[in-house]
Amino acid sequence: MIEELLEIISGSKLPVALEKVLERVREIYALGDVCLYYFDGRNYHLWHSTKQEEEKTIQGPLESDDTCYILIYNGAETGRLLVSGRQTASILPRSLIHFLSFLFHQTVKESSTSFHLSRLNTLYEISKNTNSIVDLSTGMATVIDLVNQFIPFDVGLLYRWSEENSQLELERSYGKTADIRMRGTVLAGEGPLGEVAYTKKPRLFFDEPVKSYLAVPIITGSTLRGVLAIGTYQSY
Repeated sequence: MIEELLEIISGSKLPVALEKVLERVREIYALGDVCLYYFDGRNYHLWHSTKQEEEKTIQGPLESDDTCYILIYNGAETGRLLVSGRQTASILPRSLIHFLSFLFHQTVKESSTSFHLSRLNTLYEISKNTNSIVDLSTGMATVIDLVNQFIPFDVGLLYRWSEENSQLELERSYGKTADIRMRGTVLAGEGPLGEVAYTKKPRLFFDEPVKSYLAVPIITGSTLRGVLAIGTYQSY
């Protein structure tokens, strides 16, 4: 059984492979509809459903009349598989549930990484299209609004690059900055922001109490103009 499922997912990307496996499991065990929910530690989020339901989030306990299989990986709940429509109680073997738990964990992990990278790339592309900006602080206000349409954030930090002092100097801050540590100046190569200035490459980093920051260099031609960092109190 597991060998057959491994053959199914061979050569497929994980999100697609997971759907193929679930469809094959439905066929083998003559199951009804299946709904797969991802658990983020607090709420349940619909990941896949054969009922054609709209994506939704369930806050708190997941209550259902369907047969429920808890997917656990490394001792922690990853999600739940709900099976409805036919007599399904205790029909799926434990080895299959373990396999689905592992496969779902890897799928969530890969999808989360791709999502992070896509957001970082979006921000980087926006920052590269700033050649027409003459005044950094005024022009970047427009860019900040544009960024927020694509990537919601709680905190924004705009640093101007000082060629004379070889350092980043805080130009403006945005959002909920009362509880964060803001440095007025950052030397090139110093810390995550200084590294972005030095390498002229974007970076994702973490700095409590903000859960995650996306930082990108602001470049005109080949000249570094500054660094823009946005952060959230949730994880990107």
